[in-house]
Amino acid sequence: PLPGPESPGQQGETFSCMAATERGRAILLFFAWQAKPNRGQIMPETIRINSVTRVVVMSQDNPPAAYVPQGVPVVFETLDAFGNALRSEDDLFSSAGPDCVNPATGPVFIEDAEPGDMLRVDILDIQLAERGLIATMPGLGEMGDRVVERTRFVPIEKGKACFEWQTASGVLRRELPIRPMIGVIGVAPAGEAELTDFPGRHGGNM
Repeated sequence: PLPGPESPGQQGETFSCMAATERGRAILLFFAWQAKPNRGQIMPETIRINSVTRVVVMSQDNPPAAYVPQGVPVVFETLDAFGNALRSEDDLFSSAGPDCVNPATGPVFIEDAEPGDMLRVDILDIQLAERGLIATMPGLGEMGDRVVERTRFVPIEKGKACFEWQTASGVLRRELPIRPMIGVIGVAPAGEAELTDFPGRHGGNM
């Protein structure tokens, strides 16, 4: 909880989000708290949060990147799950420092929200970058005993992830439809700070 800018001492919540996309071109648009406006209602001015403002720890001590009235749309520019630290397929997961992994753009302060309130967030749109990435590391995940450390970039074309392999008979291509999702989203935890790597009552890594 943090004091609001207009009413000293009033308490609110901070909110962060992240989409797992590449090169910071992904856009996450959401409404805080209120339902979508009725037909004919004037849309409020949109607030934009640049990916330069980001956290890897969800904490009451994080300063807000912006103060957002209820119902005002916010556009977040996001980084991928490695903070855009992996620039080529020669860059490996193990080279990404802890300050890079699972960054969340923000946070923002939702005005008039108080600890214990339930925040309704409508995700209006997720715009993807031109490519995503897959990074594997031995011992990590359900198939950690079957992989080697490797990074692979995957082109995104018309809402599909496009994979290509070189075979003896030529190039094999497969396309998989994408269903965009949120990586990290949540509020400042009531107690101790929480890494964005993990989920909890506050939200976190979904």
